[in-house]
Amino acid sequence: MEYIFFDLLRIDPSNLSGIFLNDVVNFLLLPTVVIVLLADMGAQAFVSDRPGLRHLLSVAFYLMIIANGFYGPLALFVSNYIIVFFIGIVIMFFIIKTFGFGYMSRGYKYGAAAGMSAAADQNARKDKEMKVHFIEAEINNKTTEKNALEGDKRDLESRLERTNRDFATQHDQRIKRDLMSERAYLEDQIRSVNIRVQNLKAEIQNKIKEKQDAQRW
Repeated sequence: MEYIFFDLLRIDPSNLSGIFLNDVVNFLLLPTVVIVLLADMGAQAFVSDRPGLRHLLSVAFYLMIIANGFYGPLALFVSNYIIVFFIGIVIMFFIIKTFGFGYMSRGYKYGAAAGMSAAADQNARKDKEMKVHFIEAEINNKTTEKNALEGDKRDLESRLERTNRDFATQHDQRIKRDLMSERAYLEDQIRSVNIRVQNLKAEIQNKIKEKQDAQRW
């Protein structure tokens, strides 16, 4: 019996009374009955329509509890609260017999569905936050690019203004032709920058609207 209690079931020797019948009943028979009943109810949730497979699964649960060293703590807990366990089992047995196992199964399914719905809502919130952060990053990047282009535009306009002054005061025809070419180049660059700035402004406004839409749903 020492091999069964200490080595196999892993029950702490300090918890045993030393009285053979008392230890067998409290730490072997009663815990086994309670654990097997609970394992059978758990197995019924998976294979309620196949009794043979259900019993096999119950035994597998029981052996898994022993193999993983959970029997000792469970046996001690059951021996201390055996009355509470039996009252709970009687209540569950009454519910199953009165309403059918489908009643408990539906309750489990509703609970699982509620849990899945809450998880889905949480994932949706995280996705929304990530989308909003991504849009904000795009807005910041486009705003930075727009500001840089506006700075380039001011530089180009200053160069164009100097070129126009030089052209007005210049009498050398060759230099004036060079200044005219530079003026045309600068005007073309300013037009290109203006178009890009306007496009960026439109893109920023679209992103702001997209961010507002993402924050609403």
